[in-house]
Amino acid sequence: MQPINYKLFIFLCFISARSFSQPTFASIDSLLSKTYSAVNLKDSAMYVSLLNMPQLYADKKCKSKIDSLIVLKTFTTSFKNVINELEEVSGTSDFTVVLESFEYMHPIKKDVRQREKIYVNVKLLVNNKFTLKKLFVVNAFQNTYTIETPLFIGINIE
Repeated sequence: MQPINYKLFIFLCFISARSFSQPTFASIDSLLSKTYSAVNLKDSAMYVSLLNMPQLYADKKCKSKIDSLIVLKTFTTSFKNVINELEEVSGTSDFTVVLESFEYMHPIKKDVRQREKIYVNVKLLVNNKFTLKKLFVVNAFQNTYTIETPLFIGINIE
C-alpha cells in the first residue's frame, strides 16, 4: 500500500468544501480587502477560496480532481509570484500589505447587468513605508464582483 501525501489530501478536501464554490462580493472593496489579507497571510488556499469556481470550471472538462488542480495551478502560481515580488520589493520575507485605496481605470456603470471586466488601480501600503500601485482585474455580473483571472504581477512603486 502506498503512503498518502497528507498535504495533497487536505488540499483536495479544501477544494471540495462547500465554501469554495460560492464566493461573490457586493463591493469591490470587500473583495480586494480579502484578497490582500490572503497575501498578508501568504495563504494560497485562502486566495483560491475567493475565486468564482462555478465560472472558472464552466468551460472546462474536468473529469477528476487532478484536472481541477490543473485549472487552479495558474492561480496558485500567480499568487506565489505576487508573494515573491512583494518580498523582493520590500527586501524582506516578513512584509505587511495594507489596501490603501483603489480607483477605476474606466468609469464603472452604476448598474452592472451584463458580464464585464473592471480594471482597478490598487494602492498598497507595504510595511507602512512605501506605496505600490498594482493593476487588479475584477469581473462584475448582476451587481456582484468576483475574481476569475489570476492576480497580475506588474507593480509600480510610487
